[in-house]
Amino acid sequence: HSTATLHHQPGGRTAEQMNVYGMRGYKHGRQRWAVQLGMGASHTWIGIGISQSKICSYGEEIEPDVGASSFGDVFACGGDNGYASGPAWTHGDVITVEIDCDGGLFRLYHNGTIQQTNAIQTGIYEWFPWFNLHETGSSLTLVPPP
Repeated sequence: HSTATLHHQPGGRTAEQMNVYGMRGYKHGRQRWAVQLGMGASHTWIGIGISQSKICSYGEEIEPDVGASSFGDVFACGGDNGYASGPAWTHGDVITVEIDCDGGLFRLYHNGTIQQTNAIQTGIYEWFPWFNLHETGSSLTLVPPP
């Protein structure tokens, strides 16, 4: 297996946040991927989830996106739902995302324990993996799903 690491590095960016989307979207079948967190010095926010568009951003109310953050925030179908879904994430944690595009389910696991389940629309959207790094020095490394 191979791995890839995404780093938020200083310089050249005016925005604090860095949104990254998967190159391939999924409309059918089941998909599963996992990342290991590399938290920056102040353990600032990292978001992980899925989005139907490569142009939406956490907190926008216009795009259906589903996911969670390192602070325990949950968001579904645009914006922050404003409640804690589980323990905060920290350096070295593994976050796994599982989507069932035909069955209409999104699941997020924190170190192998289910943290969140959401219904997602089927047959309408392609769902793209979505990651947000909010701090210089933070990183995500793709790892084999457990």
